[in-house]
Amino acid sequence: MKKNLTANISLRNCILPMILAIIIIIYIYTPPIIPISNIYLSTSLGQLTRIISWLSLSFLSFKMVKGILEGIMIDNEVLEFHGILKDYLKIALIYSVITIITLGLAFPLFLKKKYEYLVANTTYKGQPLQFRGCIKAMTIFISVIMCSIYAFLAIAMLDINIPFSFDLSGDAQFAIFYLLLISFVIISTAYLYHWYARFNYKDYKLGFKNHFTSYIPYLLLSFVGSILTLGLGSIFFSLWVKKIYIKDFEAKSEEQLITFSEEIDIFNDGFYILGQMLLIIITIGIYTPIAYQKILNRIIPKIAYTKES
Repeated sequence: MKKNLTANISLRNCILPMILAIIIIIYIYTPPIIPISNIYLSTSLGQLTRIISWLSLSFLSFKMVKGILEGIMIDNEVLEFHGILKDYLKIALIYSVITIITLGLAFPLFLKKKYEYLVANTTYKGQPLQFRGCIKAMTIFISVIMCSIYAFLAIAMLDINIPFSFDLSGDAQFAIFYLLLISFVIISTAYLYHWYARFNYKDYKLGFKNHFTSYIPYLLLSFVGSILTLGLGSIFFSLWVKKIYIKDFEAKSEEQLITFSEEIDIFNDGFYILGQMLLIIITIGIYTPIAYQKILNRIIPKIAYTKES
């Protein structure tokens, strides 16, 4: 029997921390408009404003996750999130610092710890979900390759003095750009496959039907299409890829299989999302929680699931 998910997501209590964070960020990073911020940047007060901004954004992220999870209903039962803000901030702070110290190479570990916490503190019908995402050596290996390419590209473009020198022709720069693009697509697909959608509920295993490499061509076409349309088509291409992901997602146990389908309209829903993004830009980000609320309440009910014995 086919049933649709339902959504009643409310994120309005996220607006105040969003306003606070944006005001502080604008104040810190616009010295020409507010000259006194130059003084704050070199004082302890400047560091304090950065900390307050980071805490505001982390609080916003926490509240949005809680609002989204608890607004989704499956079989008239809501998901419940039992996470504690203090624990979430602790994880975010520790692994943000580690990621910065390692120049981004520890980012996979940061994602893993973050999703482990979020999933482990989410329950459905009183039963907790279990995160089974993992760090694959390949994603870390590709991250190292990407960092190396970026380093060489920066050296070449900024004319940094090094013991050896080399020149990059236009064709070489073009080739490096597409190599970076392909690497980014592979990493993005691997992250999605190994972390975002891999968890257990009771004896059910949730995940994608196919190996992550089968989704690389779709994501690559999406990136190329977005570039060719100067970013204007990114929302529509993103929806197209999400339709593919949803259809290939499943929850499987020894006795039952749950498959998913969708009724997302790429153009109508795409233009709706585009309008919400424009409102975010116009309001300098303050409208973000409301935009998320409206978009998710529109898209989630268009996702359906079918139970098969």
